[in-house]
Amino acid sequence: DRTGLPLASYFAGTKLRWLIENVPDLQTDLLSEEMKSHVRFGTVDTWLLYNLTGCTRSNNNSANEGGLFYTDVTNASRWLLMDLKSI
Repeated sequence: DRTGLPLASYFAGTKLRWLIENVPDLQTDLLSEEMKSHVRFGTVDTWLLYNLTGCTRSNNNSANEGGLFYTDVTNASRWLLMDLKSI
């Protein structure tokens, strides 16, 4: 009802929820104050923007750091992450 789409496994939001509920290392990271800021989920456009606007990390543990982490409403809605009441 909130997203305008049916709850179905076709959309990435249900897969994301499964990951959060079934992957112990992800659950641990999300509960850790230190690690939860490193957990990111997004669309392809989010990944591109993040990598094009960030800079290379000095310790090489990640492709970059400090990039912008955004998506547009059309991609967010297809992920079941868009609340229609918020626009």
